[in-house]
Amino acid sequence: MARWIPETAGVVLRKVDIVDWESDAAQQTIADFKIEGIPYTRVYDKAGRLLGEVRGADSEAVRALVQKGL
Repeated sequence: MARWIPETAGVVLRKVDIVDWESDAAQQTIADFKIEGIPYTRVYDKAGRLLGEVRGADSEAVRALVQKGL
């Protein structure tokens, strides 16, 4: 995914690395986004609307959501 996103106009990748899964910040993120496993990807359109979520390493599903938002 990180390979094709830089060459897709209008797409920006923001990656969050959680170092300590027991930290308050990690627990809050898990609760807020209902994260059940990693990797976990959320795709938003230019207006900030959530287009969808992908659980697991499914780069084609992420690409489909990105294309939907362009």
